[in-house]
Amino acid sequence: MKILVVDDNLLAAGILKTALESQGHEVMEPAQDYDAALAACGKSVPDLVFVDLVMPGRDGLELMEALRREFPSVRVAVASAVEQAGVDARIRELGGIGVLRKPFSMAELRSFMDSVTGR
Repeated sequence: MKILVVDDNLLAAGILKTALESQGHEVMEPAQDYDAALAACGKSVPDLVFVDLVMPGRDGLELMEALRREFPSVRVAVASAVEQAGVDARIRELGGIGVLRKPFSMAELRSFMDSVTGR
């Protein structure tokens, strides 16, 4: 599965990228913000995008809206420490397939990816 990680925290993005690669996924170079994420998808459309909610400029929810509009085949998951019922409801409204809460363990990531890939 080809995956894009969008997170302004390079350490967090790198950890998620490495963990996903260790599970056999092809992970694109991480994007740090809304504009970089849309540009990356425009060059090579991923199967899945992991979006952090808190980023400078436009936030993860705005990115989810844009991805849904511009790349409707892309599945979007959220990887964030933000935990609020209203935000979770908005993620579902925008077609998000799930939320991976930071910090997460390798077992939690594997379980999440198994549910995404149908393993």
